[in-house]
Amino acid sequence: FITDQYQILQKYDFSADEKQWEAENFPAINIGICFFHKNPAEKFGLSHLLEKQPYEVSGGEKQRVAICRALINNPDLILADEPTGNLDSKSGKIVIDALKDINEHMGKTIIMVTHDPQMASRCKRVIFLKDGYVMNDVRKEGTEEEFYRTIIGEMEKF
Repeated sequence: FITDQYQILQKYDFSADEKQWEAENFPAINIGICFFHKNPAEKFGLSHLLEKQPYEVSGGEKQRVAICRALINNPDLILADEPTGNLDSKSGKIVIDALKDINEHMGKTIIMVTHDPQMASRCKRVIFLKDGYVMNDVRKEGTEEEFYRTIIGEMEKF
């Protein structure tokens, strides 16, 4: 599976007999609080998946389940490593919209690693790293398209 309590990673894998709800609730079960955590599933339109087998679920749906699972213990910080890296553009947009919603409406801090300037342009701030060093730090000013052009310009410098 692609997440632990606070991380959303680009690789995901469900065992063939694992139900969605088990994956969503795994962190809570581990700490001895066994309950059916429905709100994130409803919030991200995943309630219909709770009885499906993993092989019946798309990559984008699996990634949204991972986001729900990352929220189950109500962390202040979520680390997302290439959360859209293995997704088509439509599923990637759904995932990035979910992360943006979590940041704006739930007040969670999200640190996302991405090589995709389009996904980066959806963020409020982008920190450029090269060989372990911070090369630049830009904040969104203006439209998403303007920020995208700023990001591309910064990338060309490296």
